[in-house]
Amino acid sequence: MIDGWDVHGVSTTVPPLSGWKDPATEPLRPVPEVATDQWRDGLALLEQGWPPSAPFVRQSHGSYLVGEDDALLDLRASGASMPEDQILRVKARGKGFRLEARRTDADASGKPFAFGFQFQSDPPKIALTTTYNRRPAEDRVNQTPPRGFNWDATHTLTMAVIGDRVSAWVDGEEMLTLRRSGPLAGHMAIRAAKGSVIEKVEFADLGRSGPPPLGVEQTLDGHRYRVVWAPGILWEDARAQAERLGGHLVTITHRKEQELIARMCSGGLQELGGGGQFWLGGARKGGEGDQWRWITGQPFAFTHWAKGKPESSKGAKDLAITILSPDGGPGWNDWAGRNSREHADPWIEGYIVEWSPR
Repeated sequence: MIDGWDVHGVSTTVPPLSGWKDPATEPLRPVPEVATDQWRDGLALLEQGWPPSAPFVRQSHGSYLVGEDDALLDLRASGASMPEDQILRVKARGKGFRLEARRTDADASGKPFAFGFQFQSDPPKIALTTTYNRRPAEDRVNQTPPRGFNWDATHTLTMAVIGDRVSAWVDGEEMLTLRRSGPLAGHMAIRAAKGSVIEKVEFADLGRSGPPPLGVEQTLDGHRYRVVWAPGILWEDARAQAERLGGHLVTITHRKEQELIARMCSGGLQELGGGGQFWLGGARKGGEGDQWRWITGQPFAFTHWAKGKPESSKGAKDLAITILSPDGGPGWNDWAGRNSREHADPWIEGYIVEWSPR
């Protein structure tokens, strides 16, 4: 129990929780290639420092919260192991021993951004950072640290991601809460510390009603499907992520399958409050003039193009399904999207994974 959050039952401040389960044994998301990773309980322990572009942080420990599940994570760290002159130097830059938690998010229109809350000892504060600064914290930002905080002691950071809410505590005191948050991944790190220990990892299933929310699997004829919310993702990256999940981007080969995918996308977009596009597993290698193909090699016999599609003049090579509004009719769209990882595509909400029977 932490400040009104009962993670084993029902709390007045969070949605009802049920079905607590063990952490995943296999990672659902990769850690950055620059990190040396060691997987444990579905988390990646970063032991060599991240990111390497911050040379003034000589040692960093942390964990990646992976997967689509809601979770609560406790991480403990002790003081810095650097020489005193280095400690003074990083403290002077405001980059000394700190606890960090980061989570990728998006607003209702699908514009992605990232926020992080940092607990720093010099000066002690919680800092909310976003890429686009599209909205502030909706509940509160408490910039007063727990009493008695000091540089060399051991401290605990707790990050809870439950439903549309994400919160962080330092040494049991709530520091930051954000609502209407949609997770892609979470990151907790200890910078300039002697080490870190994972205290507790718990994942939860939320009981919901209504249209299938994003992330909830549906089945049809032995196939499993899931809509993954990943605003701005490139088709190539969506394909790679689907394969890392053990499936592939969805291939729609008959009307029943099309109707199921349409319902799943519509349900997810009701949560987002607008329309959007999700990547399918269709592409054409040569662009304009080439034939459309499914990535699984299945015949491209059944189609469900939106009116006026495909637009051969665009030369698009990748295939997305578009929902014009939560109540509108879905149709396929040939969508090239942006081909730069430095710019997210505002029209893409995510992708759909399919697991075929073995």
